[in-house]
Amino acid sequence: MVTEQVHVLMVTLPFHGHINPMLRFAKRLASNGVLVTFATLEVARYKQLLNTTQTDDECPEIHLEFFSDGLSLELNRVEHVDLMLASLTLEDSIHSMEKVKWVLGSSFYELEADVVQSMSFFKPVLPVGPLTSSVAAEVNTCNSRDSCLEWLDEKPPSSVVYIAFGSVIVLTQKQMENIAMALKNINRSFLWVMKPSEREYLEKKNDELPFLEKGLVVSWCDQEKVLRHQAVSCFMSHCGWNSTLEAVVAGVPVIAFPEWIDQPTNAKLLVDVFKMGVRMRPEDDGIVTKEEVERCIFEITDGPRASEMKKRAMDLREAAKKAVADGGSSDRNVDHFISEIINQSGKTL
Repeated sequence: MVTEQVHVLMVTLPFHGHINPMLRFAKRLASNGVLVTFATLEVARYKQLLNTTQTDDECPEIHLEFFSDGLSLELNRVEHVDLMLASLTLEDSIHSMEKVKWVLGSSFYELEADVVQSMSFFKPVLPVGPLTSSVAAEVNTCNSRDSCLEWLDEKPPSSVVYIAFGSVIVLTQKQMENIAMALKNINRSFLWVMKPSEREYLEKKNDELPFLEKGLVVSWCDQEKVLRHQAVSCFMSHCGWNSTLEAVVAGVPVIAFPEWIDQPTNAKLLVDVFKMGVRMRPEDDGIVTKEEVERCIFEITDGPRASEMKKRAMDLREAAKKAVADGGSSDRNVDHFISEIINQSGKTL
């Protein structure tokens, strides 16, 4: 009798921050002979968040499936993300944990040993990250990628402030102005990833904001490659988990500007636990002043703790490399997970 091959179904939300690490893990499983069906919403294909051609050519073991959420493909889901979150109930999530056999995370043991040990009292926790290899990410890119790197090539080492706040958060006009004026006052080069609405507003204010002469504003860039570039000195970030890990893997200190969900926790980890960043403190109205932005940029680039934060970031970078290398903690966890699903399914690779 022929034994059926192990087949894994992976389901993800249609956002870069969810698709990227899940697809990287899917490729890791596929490289070990596991058949993978990778499923997400139809809107991901509509917005070309997945490069289906390259995925099919490079990993025939991964089969892509798309399904509808019942909403129009033209609907801007980012504008209504609060409604989506409100529909998720904590009670359902807690009950579903009863059926969970393992919890896999895009992290690595050496980064969060205490957390992994504590959580493992409830369910087996297997850190399998960091899932941040740009080689495995097959997301849609734009022409700004090459121009970003070429622009960075012309800058001195550790001279550029990289600014990106993810795909969901939209800054207020006042907050954008404060960051812009701070960049002008510190007279540093910068690379700023802006959403179209943000960029349109600043371009209208160009005469009032001459800071644009010192930097490059783009709508998208290959963040992992940018962070690894020697010209980048620090990363002003919303502290989403993917961005947090990408900063760790690149060894780049972070100026934390968290907004919601897990971001404040991630910011605390970066600043207080990992000790590789500083945190911007908003006023009572939620706006960070230009003076506070200036303070944070100075502290992380030229302040008395700057070299200490950079060293800590580089130490964590080396730890991340070891975790995913052959025989590293995350590498062993992936092998263990594959062995477990083979044993429990009675199938083969």
